[in-house]
Amino acid sequence: MTAPLFSIVVPTYRNGRLLRYALDSVRNQSLSDYEVFVVCDGAVEEGREIAFEFARRDSRFRVLDRPKGARHGEAYRHEALLAARGRYVGYLCDDDLWLPDHLRRMGQALERAEFVHSLYAFFQGGRLSVFRNALEDPAIRELMLEQPFNIFGPTAAAHRLDTYFRLPEGWAPGPEGVWSDLNMWRKFLRLEHVVLSTVPEITSVSFPSSLRPSMTLEQREKETAYWAELTVSPAIRDILREAEVSPHPGGGDDTDSPSSE
Repeated sequence: MTAPLFSIVVPTYRNGRLLRYALDSVRNQSLSDYEVFVVCDGAVEEGREIAFEFARRDSRFRVLDRPKGARHGEAYRHEALLAARGRYVGYLCDDDLWLPDHLRRMGQALERAEFVHSLYAFFQGGRLSVFRNALEDPAIRELMLEQPFNIFGPTAAAHRLDTYFRLPEGWAPGPEGVWSDLNMWRKFLRLEHVVLSTVPEITSVSFPSSLRPSMTLEQREKETAYWAELTVSPAIRDILREAEVSPHPGGGDDTDSPSSE
């Protein structure tokens, strides 16, 4: 069997029905050469059913159905990468959406770099915002290494699989008080001679749970469904051009993060 270009890891825990929209955004990619690991970290039944439904319909999708793991199930992400066959690795939070060219743009960046991120849009105070910081900036790297400062979550990150296995440690539960994804990104940033790159365009839309504490799951689904239609519409580029630049760094994929879950 020919190895895919990308291995994609999609952790899911409690967002249930929102997972369907995330996985649909994978299926809508202009680049279709991928495999997907849906990592059920003690996932709610609705999420498990959606994960297995996609696996039945599409052989590129696999489910790692596991009980709730330590912290945010980081060890299961490592398990997925041990089984991965792709040259590149991408991540998608179960309540986020990729734009159709996300994988293609990340793949282009990874031809030259080892660890990359793209810009992403998110909602803050009812406004569409974007961080325009870049990993190539030494000051940004220093902040990410030393402070609770993170400019992108898993949905906007990708790396080479062989680079991952150069790390002294891969995905694993990190120290309390450090966001799961930031803990992982620091491992890449500390890797000697690692080549970093930023894709200077918005390739995903994030809907962090921590910024929606008063919204019900039904309300969140309505919001996500609306944007899921927009992401495959020609109008999306004009909408994203209106995103405001935010001066504040985002968090990561932890429930204690200010940016995402």
